[in-house]
Amino acid sequence: MDTPGGRLPAIGRTEMLRGGQRAEIIVDPATGLVIGERQLSTMAVFGFGVDEVLSLTAIETSVAPTAP
Repeated sequence: MDTPGGRLPAIGRTEMLRGGQRAEIIVDPATGLVIGERQLSTMAVFGFGVDEVLSLTAIETSVAPTAP
């Protein structure tokens, strides 16, 4: 996946029965943590173009100083 800071590894799967949507999990190469996910359109369908981002989620994690 291309980002303003460079390329990040993504693991993806294309679902032809879901209109060719591709789901990708984005991984931080330094830590191996999942830092996001996105859905892409792999074909022109339902008004979306090829490789158009349908949804994007960012995940931020941190360590709490105490347990709840």
